[in-house]
Amino acid sequence: MKRLVSVFLAALMLLGFAGCKPAVNPDDGAPRPQASGAGSAITPERTEKPKLGTLELMSRDKSLTITALQISGDKAGSKEFNAREPAMADIRCIFEQDEQIDVVLSYNSGAEGVCALRVAKHRDFSEYAELRPEEYSIIMVFSELETGFEEIFTLDKELFEPGEYDLLFARTDSIIACVTIRVFEASALSSMPDEELESLMKEVSQ
Repeated sequence: MKRLVSVFLAALMLLGFAGCKPAVNPDDGAPRPQASGAGSAITPERTEKPKLGTLELMSRDKSLTITALQISGDKAGSKEFNAREPAMADIRCIFEQDEQIDVVLSYNSGAEGVCALRVAKHRDFSEYAELRPEEYSIIMVFSELETGFEEIFTLDKELFEPGEYDLLFARTDSIIACVTIRVFEASALSSMPDEELESLMKEVSQ
């Protein structure tokens, strides 16, 4: 009889312990999805085409703060068309072969002699972020801009076929800023009035 009572009490104790067991977490043991982008530095791929005539900053260099760019020419357009205010967008971006262009970069004071102007066949801006200046194909390299960010050069038709080109402001190891222009055949633009040039510039920069 005592044995039966002992077995009965043991069974009651086991049932009591089972009732006190904490609730099971349904996620225990199952892999949890990671939060989107958590702990990563992944940059979304750039799919849109860079707009011509828009200055894109490639580097946030504290010692060189770029504020605006002005590009003018000597063949197409009136003085008013070429005397556009320095800006980050709506920069003149259409030129013709053999046109002399004047590039003026506005920047913070005390940053002289830290940058060079390079000209390359156009490529997606995202590629420049991964490359050093010596790693891409350069059409021509100008001397370092020691007395201010201004350079005048000619779009010699022997070097510049019709197409898109990037004007790059670069240090020895990185690209600071970039703007894309389009070069047309010689004499293709010089007979156009300002209104047609403005319309064409808006069209190519879409």
